Amino acid sequence: MDVRLLAISCQDAHSASTNCFDQIVDIIIRINLNEDSNQAVQLIDTNSYQLEHTVLRMVHWSDEIANSKAVGGALIELTDGTLFEFTSSNNSPGSIIPFESEPLLLEPCPWIAGLLNVNNNESKRPLIFGLSSRYRLYNGEHLLSDGSTSFSLSPSYSFISHITLGSRSQLRFLPLDVLATFDPLAGSDHLDPNALGEGYEPRAVERGAQIVSISSFKPMVVMQLPRGNLEAICPRALLIPFVMGCVENGKYDLAVVTMRKQRMDTNLIVDMNPYKFLNNGGAESLIKQIGTSTKNGEGLDLLNLFIASLANTDITQWKYIIPSWYKKKQNNMSFEQTPFDFNTKVNQVCIKLREVMLDAEENDGRERKFLQPILSTFAKEDPPKLESALSLILRNALFVEGDVENFSRKKKKLLLLGDAAQNSIRYLAFLADYELIYDTALGMYDFDLARAVARNSQMDPKVYIPYLKRLTELPSYAAKFEVDVRLKRYEFALRNLIKIPLEGSDDQNSNGPKSAIDMPQEHFDKCLSFIEKHDLHRLGLQLFPDEKPQLYCSHKTDEETTDRNYRRCIMLSLGERFLRQNKAEIALPIFLAANPSCFDGAKRAARACGDWKTYFACQPLLPQTIDDNTQEAEERSVRFHAVAEEIAEEVASGKSGSEFRKEGYAAAARILLDYCQDYSGAVSMLISGELWFEARRIACLCLRENVEINNLRNSTDKTKLNLSNELKGLVIDAAKTYAQSCISDFETRAEIFINANNRYATVLNIRRKVKKDEAGKLGETMDDGNVESGSLFSMASTASNASILSSMSSNSVATVSSVISAGAVSSFSIIGEDESMKHKSKFSKGGKAKKKRKPKRERNKMKRGSEDELKSLISTLKQNIVDQEYASTISETIQFLIQEQNQSLALETSEAYEELFNVVHKSQRERIEADKKERFELERNARLEGLIFEHVQLGCEQEVNDIKCHKLDDAIIETLVFFQ
Repeated sequence: MDVRLLAISCQDAHSASTNCFDQIVDIIIRINLNEDSNQAVQLIDTNSYQLEHTVLRMVHWSDEIANSKAVGGALIELTDGTLFEFTSSNNSPGSIIPFESEPLLLEPCPWIAGLLNVNNNESKRPLIFGLSSRYRLYNGEHLLSDGSTSFSLSPSYSFISHITLGSRSQLRFLPLDVLATFDPLAGSDHLDPNALGEGYEPRAVERGAQIVSISSFKPMVVMQLPRGNLEAICPRALLIPFVMGCVENGKYDLAVVTMRKQRMDTNLIVDMNPYKFLNNGGAESLIKQIGTSTKNGEGLDLLNLFIASLANTDITQWKYIIPSWYKKKQNNMSFEQTPFDFNTKVNQVCIKLREVMLDAEENDGRERKFLQPILSTFAKEDPPKLESALSLILRNALFVEGDVENFSRKKKKLLLLGDAAQNSIRYLAFLADYELIYDTALGMYDFDLARAVARNSQMDPKVYIPYLKRLTELPSYAAKFEVDVRLKRYEFALRNLIKIPLEGSDDQNSNGPKSAIDMPQEHFDKCLSFIEKHDLHRLGLQLFPDEKPQLYCSHKTDEETTDRNYRRCIMLSLGERFLRQNKAEIALPIFLAANPSCFDGAKRAARACGDWKTYFACQPLLPQTIDDNTQEAEERSVRFHAVAEEIAEEVASGKSGSEFRKEGYAAAARILLDYCQDYSGAVSMLISGELWFEARRIACLCLRENVEINNLRNSTDKTKLNLSNELKGLVIDAAKTYAQSCISDFETRAEIFINANNRYATVLNIRRKVKKDEAGKLGETMDDGNVESGSLFSMASTASNASILSSMSSNSVATVSSVISAGAVSSFSIIGEDESMKHKSKFSKGGKAKKKRKPKRERNKMKRGSEDELKSLISTLKQNIVDQEYASTISETIQFLIQEQNQSLALETSEAYEELFNVVHKSQRERIEADKKERFELERNARLEGLIFEHVQLGCEQEVNDIKCHKLDDAIIETLVFFQ
């Protein structure tokens, strides 16, 4: 093996020669490693090169291991700062040439380092770093730091590290890729701080520390402290890339151990590439390496810590961000991840690890090897699978794969109280709360396991032992019911409650009920009470099957239905619950869906929700036979008529849910006519709804049928033969009265609309000006940076403070002077004038009744020109026009009056409405035209002054401009032409 040595030969100090320049000596020796050779070291060649100055420093290229062109070369710096490069190839003589690459160092540096090619890229220039005697760190002509104690170049980590001086010394790192592509003419101030600091977190160190070395195979920096001692640290800038490399290369054991020692978040192992960890063998490698490579349970502890630290977050997005230079170094291949839902990361990782560990136990034939990590996966899932964890503990305690019935209860109890089961229970309790584990064991209905869990908890034995003993003595389903009620699992409790009377029914010789239909009435009452208490009607309907339908007779009441029907009882209970919750629209179909239907509940629900049609459909038929025409039937009919009248009033008031008022009155009239034969009431309802044509039809219908009405009430009206004419006259008179009221209403609306519209024009201009001023102030604030507003505020506050101080001083002076003057005229006394209050101060309230102050009335005064006034005016304008429904009613009224020989009143009503229509239209047109004219003048004046005119428009303007009255029907207008 040939070795090339470079040495510096200096002139002897005792020599008389005046030439004191140094020489470079190139020595090539051959080392024979063969033991048979007689000569171990052999000199091959020696060459010397004369320099023109003294050598200050000579170093090898730092990348000679990774770069073949740097092998055998050296960088030489003279005392005047000149740089030379020594090059050689194999055993041929070398040569020294001046270093021509730019830029050079700004001053001679006793400590230098060079990098021939960054990342072995020939297109990039060499990097020369130097630390001067004044502790300035240079990269060629660029000053990287004006105070550094030492530096170290690390090509394997692709950065240069240095320790800064100052009161807060730090170990800092600079990426070589950024420095290699940096523009030499840009200056150090243009370095991108994000690029320089990405993935390189600085580390605080002791002041005066110096770098000794940086390990290339461990994330470790060796420093010498000012006291001379050596100290090794693992900064994050080295640690994170090292751990990421271990994870990428599949060295999970080294990664976990390193992260545990350095207190790093182990979620990074999964978050770097979740798809690879879960589907490409990552979990299998982790279990294999950690579970088999470590001894004395250390691997299982690391695995438990790894599982316990899992979280549903991606720490590579905020905590350990993967640097771009690291992705580039790894060629971005391992970072092209498929979409992954990190909200379920914990559950996915726990399930995967558990499957791998169970398979490993089965392949190795070693039970309980990964028992604690498996329990950790159960406890870590969300929600925790404690029941599965307890089942695993029970199975491991009994050494039977899922079959615990082969053991007697006594033997099972002893095994659960043994050391193996108790240790597993204690570990599970370390991961979850004891009380939660105890409740889970109870929920499994395994009372021996619950006792084993409670034994190591802080529960009082006087409480849980008698309770568990009583549960053991109870029948199976009864004990399960009590447990479910205690755990508030009411659905399971209802299922077990229903099965209590069915327990033992599988026996052929048993006389007990065979299904839920055959259970005793007393037990069903208990089930129904439990259903109502916990709102379990849906489950109750599922557990009680549909039974054979029973025939229903229309005159048969609910009280007379005595056949047992448990499902029907549950449905009626559900309907009553919705009625109590004011959900009658839901209760109505439930009552009717019962088998047989519950018409009493349906009527109550229909009346509550205003469904009068369904209500009367559920009403039993009135007796029609002669035998039933008794006093009882008469009273029954009277009650029915009274109820019908009440419902009609409710429907007319809007309870039926109709969108239009007239529909309610029409429905009420229909009820009175169909179920009460009350023509007068029906006509009155129609008159109230301004339904003149329908009211007239009902009045004529009364005459045509020639029936006697109100045979049970108003018997004095039976003698009236002209009832139809009277009802028709009522309708005509009501229409006339309504028309006359409309004429008066039109005049009032016109006057109010004109005043409101004029005021609206004034307020609109005020609000426009306010909006324009606010926009101007906002623009000034944005332009001036709040300078003017701040000065104005300070001036205003100063003025206000001065006024306050002046008023305070003047008031205080006046108060003092008034007291002195009062004492001078002897009108001041410290005792009361009343005899009973003689020995008390007249300023004391003791002994006197306190007078209650009258509460001040809050006056809702609206500020003129405000936004509230504008809204109020818009509402007034809308309320004083005739909408579509009102116009339709007016049209029907005019048409009805024409048909009933009242053309003059009809014409007067039409003319009054036409006048209102014209007034509204004229007022709107004049206001809009005046506004346009004013805006035109303002714009013209602004242009004459050389200003830019900006018209401010409010959002409500277009809405107000569109306000108008609806027109009457064209047919009515054409008809009235012939009566003018």
